Amino acid sequence: MEHGIELKDYYEKAPNNSQIANDIVNQIIPDMKEVKNPIYGDFVLIDLFGLPSHVGVCLGGNKFLHTKRTTGSIVDSLDRWKNRIVKYYRPIND
Repeated sequence: MEHGIELKDYYEKAPNNSQIANDIVNQIIPDMKEVKNPIYGDFVLIDLFGLPSHVGVCLGGNKFLHTKRTTGSIVDSLDRWKNRIVKYYRPIND
């Protein structure tokens, strides 16, 4: 846990299957609340291959942290993904 955020590792459960990743995301959503204006530490849910199955962590300044199979962890622009962003979420305990 760092910065008060615990990130679970689901990579081994969904290495190549968007449906499995989507199912995992749906299990996590009940512990989150949707937000319109994300802040540092909020989660961004992204549609990949027709399913909301990719999650990143907002860093502020229109940036977010996520992983890509080809590059590993990467800081990316939210604008680059704006057409695929489904929603932003914040843990309910915040």
